[in-house]
Amino acid sequence: AATGAGAFTLSENGLYTVDAWTIFLGRLTDNGVFTVSRWYSPSDANETGRLVSLAAATLFKLGATEPRRHVFLAASGSIATLIVSRSPFSDTNLALLDRVAADKQFKILLSPDRDPTTSMLGRIIISGNAQELQRLTAGLPLDLTPPTDERPFFFNQLPLFDPWRSMTLALHQRGTGVASGNISAMLTLISVFAMSLLAVLLTIVYPVHPAIADVGRRLATAGTAYFLLIGVGFMCGEMGLLQRLSVFLGHPIYSLSIVLFSLILTTGVGSLVSDRLPLDTRARFVLWGLATACYLSALPVCLPAVLHAAESAPLAMRAALSVAVIAPAGVLMGFGFPTGMRFINAVNPTPTPWFWGINGAAGVLASSFAIAISIAFGIYVTFYTSALCYSLLIPAGLLIGFPQRAAGLTANSAEADRLPA
Repeated sequence: AATGAGAFTLSENGLYTVDAWTIFLGRLTDNGVFTVSRWYSPSDANETGRLVSLAAATLFKLGATEPRRHVFLAASGSIATLIVSRSPFSDTNLALLDRVAADKQFKILLSPDRDPTTSMLGRIIISGNAQELQRLTAGLPLDLTPPTDERPFFFNQLPLFDPWRSMTLALHQRGTGVASGNISAMLTLISVFAMSLLAVLLTIVYPVHPAIADVGRRLATAGTAYFLLIGVGFMCGEMGLLQRLSVFLGHPIYSLSIVLFSLILTTGVGSLVSDRLPLDTRARFVLWGLATACYLSALPVCLPAVLHAAESAPLAMRAALSVAVIAPAGVLMGFGFPTGMRFINAVNPTPTPWFWGINGAAGVLASSFAIAISIAFGIYVTFYTSALCYSLLIPAGLLIGFPQRAAGLTANSAEADRLPA
């Protein structure tokens, strides 16, 4: 199967999250059931375990106290079918399920009136509450924690939040299965990062390094930090928006066509506005840095409620809401690069190629970095990382040597304006 080969490991999936299943089960009547069929292997039931973990977490969120009374799981060959009931299964329903399973020669893996066939599935389904479930599934060899819209990576089971455990699995995992596919996908991501790093060093860092040879340690250090932080901060913000709004919009193609387009457009608008409203005083610059960091930090706090309220809205309305979320971030982040270039040109234009190259290099490398953060710790941590980068721009920008007078900045703005945003 594609998932066994590592497909979708690095992709967010909005169907297999607690938030999505809460909506699905919430649409049921009291006697309604929700069914899902996934690949199953008796020797490697980790994907099935994560499916059960997801069901249990959803039931806890809906107020159930004993998820095992709501779950029936049976397998036939390499397919396992999970049946989740909004209400506890009655004896009549269980008798009917047992009879159908026997007629169709299904093997019952979980049932309220039977002992689990595997200890792992049993431990997951008898968890006493959501916190206990989270601790249990995070402590297993593979990451079977319930996926959420914040961390919607159902098909990735490598515990990237524990690098040592992930490394141990990578060294000892053999054969096929989901874990093997996950390892292949992560090795691909690491390879992409390594090749990008090599390309950056050979085509950007090495050729333009002479540009900072005689500009002074303070300008070289502060300027490098500034443009490095912009590259990492912008890419983390961009990837966070792409991943989170992809789940909200329902398909990656919408994320690319709506989110990426809107972000690039509004960033360009921010760059243009930075010429009309230059950050030519310390107060303005500090205020911009704080505003950008605060907005990015507010997204993890405000987005869940905002997006949840519109999850069932038509696509056009969800797209409009996505643009409304993106626009302030894009405009604010768009100020960073042209403002930094004006600072540099006001002090010493000689190292401009180096800082331009560092910004591009950071953006290239940070894309892989941002994906790893989202998978390991959640998309919202990626937003916080972006906010941290923009807050650190404040001391970096001031250390560059902020012009004492606005005239000093404006006098060099014509040259900076010729640089693309």
